[in-house]
Amino acid sequence: MITLNGRDVFVVFDSDVMMKPEVYAALRRFAAFLGTREARVHFVYLPTGEAKVGLDDYLAAGHTVEDLLACAADELRAPASGPLPALAGLLDQVEAFLRRFVAFASSHQVTACALWIAHTHPFERFDVSPFLHVSSPEKQSGKTRLLEVTELLVRKNWRVISPSEAVLFRKIDAEHPTLLLDEVDAIFGRGNDNAHEPLRALLNAGNRRGVTVPRCIGDDNHLTDFEVFTPRVLAGIGTIPDTVADRSIPIRLQRRAAHEPVERFRFREASEEARPVREALERWAFAAGDVLERARPVVPEALADRAGELWEPLLAIADLASSEWPRRAREAAVALHGDTLAQDETVGVVLLRATREAFAAAGTDRITTADLLTALVDRDDGPWAEWWGKAVADGNTRGPAARLSRLLRRYGITSKNVRLDDGKVAKGYVLADFEGTFVRYLPSLPPESRYNATTPDIQGFAGQDTVATDPLCSDLEIGRQSLQDTGSSVVASSNAREGNGTAMAPLLSEQLVAYAVRRFGSPVAEIRPHPWQDQ
Repeated sequence: MITLNGRDVFVVFDSDVMMKPEVYAALRRFAAFLGTREARVHFVYLPTGEAKVGLDDYLAAGHTVEDLLACAADELRAPASGPLPALAGLLDQVEAFLRRFVAFASSHQVTACALWIAHTHPFERFDVSPFLHVSSPEKQSGKTRLLEVTELLVRKNWRVISPSEAVLFRKIDAEHPTLLLDEVDAIFGRGNDNAHEPLRALLNAGNRRGVTVPRCIGDDNHLTDFEVFTPRVLAGIGTIPDTVADRSIPIRLQRRAAHEPVERFRFREASEEARPVREALERWAFAAGDVLERARPVVPEALADRAGELWEPLLAIADLASSEWPRRAREAAVALHGDTLAQDETVGVVLLRATREAFAAAGTDRITTADLLTALVDRDDGPWAEWWGKAVADGNTRGPAARLSRLLRRYGITSKNVRLDDGKVAKGYVLADFEGTFVRYLPSLPPESRYNATTPDIQGFAGQDTVATDPLCSDLEIGRQSLQDTGSSVVASSNAREGNGTAMAPLLSEQLVAYAVRRFGSPVAEIRPHPWQDQ
């Protein structure tokens, strides 16, 4: 590395540097780098004319080095300012262009894609750049087509398949392109997890500004930091690792039905049509960069912290566009990440949900390990039957019990000796140990609404339709709390909401009554119905 301490460095770009956002951004980055090497930086601004003028053109025209130095200045000038392009109209054009060639599963998806495409142009002004994860359950669902269309509109596109880690971080550090990575299922598919761990780590790091990948370079193993912050689209069949998905906006496409026609995509023609839209986005980003850098958009409360952070750049753009875009952006954010919570639960969360239901179905506040394993392998959701079904059926529960214990231990829950109704003691679990974990990992209502089962004006005992009780506060738990608080009443489900657990609700009511008498020795004063919430 050349030492520049105190040296004069003259930077000469073509004369159109002040007119092209990407070239100007490169000049800014280069000047910042030279500043870190403690060089004295001077900027040479070549005279503009009808045609672009480069350094070779300038000298070939007869100008001397003295003439060149006379064009130098010590400050990095700001580009000429002007009115912002009509952003709402640009976003409308992007959305219309996408819809021509891709059949989206919902309007929220195309809204998110349009905003994401726009954010690639001023992405360096944001602290975070969300990944766009385009997936589908089967091939021929439009993933590659969406990548092809997106490629025509984003900033400095780079569409690749299976790049090496070394190629990836070098290319990103040098050019900061918009990465369009196809067939990620081949990278992150089953059996490839460990082999691609460095690539996954690189992808994880690349959504935040300032993060670098350190590598030893050259024969002398010189330590070099490579910047890896850049926008990226990840497309493939199925899912991606949780750590990558957590940094992504999910776009789940479906195979197009016969009644969902799209135009035939011809790259050459589409590229010509997309060019003016892309160039307009470049001009807009160039002018709006400072505004976007200062933006602090309001994030919907329904979004988790990570999802809210991902959406901030897109919400800032939507707010700047005004019109219907602020509302549509927030609706899309909540809708798309609501689907994520429902469809991308980890094995641990699936286990917690199944365990909560096992306690409710058993009608008790304690359950043996053997009974919990039996309840799990009898389910048709989750991996339990595949993992432990044969062993449990054969009565060999030691291995499954150990695996279950490891899964629950991460939440601070351990098995213990529990006393059963017949007086016997066996290894098992107690509901009270799960309650805090249920609140944190299976939420559906604000914390202040939890466990208000015995408050008539909240719970709606007088025929109201509103329900304040969290689903984690099962019928069993409601009844147990009521009896503990008053010693005389139990709240049970006797009028199940139509279509949601109609067969289970009366059964749980009977179990609650039996459990109340057995557990507390208290007669049931009344059974108050409340709207059933599907577990």
